[in-house]
Amino acid sequence: PTIVAVGLALTTKNVYVSLLLGLFIGNVIIFDGNILSGVDGIIKSVETVFADGSNLTTMLAISLMGGMILLIQKAGGVNGFIDFLTVRTSLIKSKKSANFITWLIGIIVFVSANMSSLIAGSIMKPVNDKYLTSPEKQAFIVHTVSAPVCALIPLSSWGAYMISVLENSGVEGAAGVMIKSIPLSFYVVIAVAIVPILILTGFDFGPMKKHEMNAIAGDLFTTPGRPYEGNEEEVINEKAHVLDLILPVAVLIASCIVAMVYTGGFFEGASFVDAFAASDASVGL
Repeated sequence: PTIVAVGLALTTKNVYVSLLLGLFIGNVIIFDGNILSGVDGIIKSVETVFADGSNLTTMLAISLMGGMILLIQKAGGVNGFIDFLTVRTSLIKSKKSANFITWLIGIIVFVSANMSSLIAGSIMKPVNDKYLTSPEKQAFIVHTVSAPVCALIPLSSWGAYMISVLENSGVEGAAGVMIKSIPLSFYVVIAVAIVPILILTGFDFGPMKKHEMNAIAGDLFTTPGRPYEGNEEEVINEKAHVLDLILPVAVLIASCIVAMVYTGGFFEGASFVDAFAASDASVGL
């Protein structure tokens, strides 16, 4: 099943169909080659996924975040933010500064890895495209930062999870232990720190280097099929202000933290640390 799923994903670039066929083959194997039982197994697998409340909560949270980002785009908030960075303050004047701001936004949106990727990627895509940063390089920046930065900051879904694991293991002062462990989290520290170094030095590697060279030559969409070529964002409000983006995102981050400690019983008398450790991150998000 793994060979089929991964192999088809690499050759067809269709992840959903590839996973579905991998799931089907796995079920056929489980039922001793019975194809009809394999189909029935897929249906029951899907039913199991949707019957799990935490799965539904996670899907709802991601859908709502995507909806909020689309609303900001339609309102012109992304354009207002880009205008602020490129025209009013001139913070972005080059490809390197565009990449650096992308990295910085990924760090600022630290509450959730999914949120970090969605917001940093969608906000900075137009300006990164303008300065000829390949989609592969953009994806590398936002994805390399998203989960690691959440693991470095206690006030995040990952931080809450790690604190709860320590508490359930009988560790006293779990929040303090988690904070003290940050310098020893070598992978996440290196992942967050290596991105600006690669940006400043201009060092690229592997297939990303090929895509970057093509982007510099003017061909951004070198992926076969060019799925995003000519994908223009519709803007309804052309007079949007930078606050049309900053304010919703700031409220989102603050409300996520409040909601997470709420689910942990903070407003019922639990301390902030205890409430955060006991929080339900997906429900809070």
